[in-house]
Amino acid sequence: FMTSCSLPRTKSSVSISLDTVLRLTPDQDNQTTATSLLGSPARQIQMPDLGDTLWIYNDKKDGRQRLSLIFDKHFKLQSVLWLVRDGEPEIHLENSQKKFPTAQFGSQDAPWENPHAAPDERFYTDEKRGISIVLRRARNEVQSVGWSNPSLIQSNKDRKPAVQYEL
Repeated sequence: FMTSCSLPRTKSSVSISLDTVLRLTPDQDNQTTATSLLGSPARQIQMPDLGDTLWIYNDKKDGRQRLSLIFDKHFKLQSVLWLVRDGEPEIHLENSQKKFPTAQFGSQDAPWENPHAAPDERFYTDEKRGISIVLRRARNEVQSVGWSNPSLIQSNKDRKPAVQYEL
């Protein structure tokens, strides 16, 4: 239920930090509070199956996607996905986990879906708090940090942890 996309550079790129984004709380904040904290997104996508809206923020430095937010049909924030870049402290698993000091992370490798290629992701999740960190095992680097409304995690236990999708 959390997605990300590779999009071309747009004028609506912003300079934001993970610490700023961590102020957003799913199921408490809404589109108005997100806009006041982060500005307008580069792109908004309606998700017809769920009635949700995906907001995408691009990085000011390179124009690539940096952040995605999902809001429900009542404009309430449901999930946040931050894409980690080379050179950031959060690229190290320990530093990403420190952003959530009360979390109790469990780990799970991505399932084998292609018999010809081993999956590279390991998911560190705290389902009770709705937190997910995706680690690229081959490089031992964090790819993304996400947090969601915990009630969505509990009601969607069949779903896999958040990963990056290319549109």
